[in-house]
Amino acid sequence: MSGKRKQPPVPLFDSVVFAPDRDSIPGARPVISWDEEDEAPYLKAIEEVATRRAKLSRRGHDHGAWAELDLSASGVDPLRRATPLELARERWQAARPQVLPNWLGAYGIEVNSEDATQPNPAQAEASAGLQLGYALQTPGALADYVKQKAAALPKSLNPKAPGTASNQPEDPRDVERVLFSQAHSTLAQAPNLWLKTGRLSDHPQDSSLRLRVSFGSEVEDDASRDEASHRAVTGLAEALLPGAPRIDLNPKVNALLAELAQEELTLTQHIAYWNAPEGGALLHHDAFGEADCGGQRGVLYTQLAGCTAWIALSANDLADRVEDYCEFLEAGGADWVRKALWPDRRDFDRVQARIRNREACLAELLKPGCGSFGPLVNLGPEFTSFLADAGHAFFLGPGDAVLMPSHSLSECTLHSVFCASDEMTYGISAALRGTDPA
Repeated sequence: MSGKRKQPPVPLFDSVVFAPDRDSIPGARPVISWDEEDEAPYLKAIEEVATRRAKLSRRGHDHGAWAELDLSASGVDPLRRATPLELARERWQAARPQVLPNWLGAYGIEVNSEDATQPNPAQAEASAGLQLGYALQTPGALADYVKQKAAALPKSLNPKAPGTASNQPEDPRDVERVLFSQAHSTLAQAPNLWLKTGRLSDHPQDSSLRLRVSFGSEVEDDASRDEASHRAVTGLAEALLPGAPRIDLNPKVNALLAELAQEELTLTQHIAYWNAPEGGALLHHDAFGEADCGGQRGVLYTQLAGCTAWIALSANDLADRVEDYCEFLEAGGADWVRKALWPDRRDFDRVQARIRNREACLAELLKPGCGSFGPLVNLGPEFTSFLADAGHAFFLGPGDAVLMPSHSLSECTLHSVFCASDEMTYGISAALRGTDPA
């Protein structure tokens, strides 16, 4: 399409994009679901203003199709309120996500201004990170990579022989683990640091991989407040993950985080994600049951190569949407969904009773896999499309990031991820931790 983008009549989107109860995620263009059987005028309107479209599939399950819209020519602001900083504070306090579009400002197809024939350094980092994902697919590759990067490792760290430590739980999806001792430094008594590569699923068509950087005993020490070891984890991640130093040292985002949290936040517990076609993550959260001061305050995920599609919303918003959707089912909408999930009507009535008890509903949604609500919230394309049309969907391209706050187990952001590229993607997730006053 050439020339100025046409703007379809806004009423075509009144019932979706401009619905009064729709969420509008700061920094993200509105996303709506679509189907090839939708009416022709609606599909034509989407085509005229769509900046990106994708058909979503994860682990062999269809999750429908989304379109990202540019409605700037309509003169209507989907956010409809507040200054950017006021809105950011409001979102942070409510544990709602916000997108930071192109906040790295250097990824994608940009090049150095001094020499247009040379690739941008950040683009080279993204490419290196993508290639690393392909290289780490087999056991032994992680240990080889650590040896190659030996000169860049913090001097206080000594790689141990590859293997699984006795205090680490076994997972059939694990590929390889490398341990480090923190010798010859003030961190000598700190827990061992470790790297672990693992599959995101056992689906035969999903080649997605992740590389986690952490310390101590997995699970038991995930919420540890050992600040010295967290700093060591950050140093190890910056030495090994292409693009990580650029994320960690970005003054713009660091200033925003300090403003929102009202304390200095550090990035730690880095995880590199290589989401591939058919890969991604089911709806989940990354919060811990911690004291109000210090501790993990959220997660910052940055996309460095490729494109991912996201659902993200607060726990309370998810509970509201589950209630809305079940009311829709109660009224006879999408009757095949209710019959597939709850063939016995009495089971559906019990679900309805749990939804009406907000505390019980939240407790269930915050369980791994969203507990008994898992089959519903991870249902596609019906519930996935419902959440997208309710304003909880967005795309992340190279250089984009999403900030997902968490204040407690009941006040946190839940999120779900899909690969929206034809090939493997690369991104880095890092926990945001505050300073422990003790």
